[in-house]
Amino acid sequence: MSIQGSFLVDYRIVVACRDGCVYTIKKGVLSDIVMELPSQAVGLERLNKVIYIGCMDDTLSCYSTK
Repeated sequence: MSIQGSFLVDYRIVVACRDGCVYTIKKGVLSDIVMELPSQAVGLERLNKVIYIGCMDDTLSCYSTK
């Protein structure tokens, strides 16, 4: 889980779940866009506007928040 922003102004939560998908919540609303990973995530980091996800099959997936 990666959280960025301020609760009162604007925030974004990125969650990698056990089903191998990544979900984004912006201002309390779940996004319709679901990112499917090649395998389960072991780590997640958000730098600037890019989401980096390390997976169990020794791959690194990168996604833009746009």
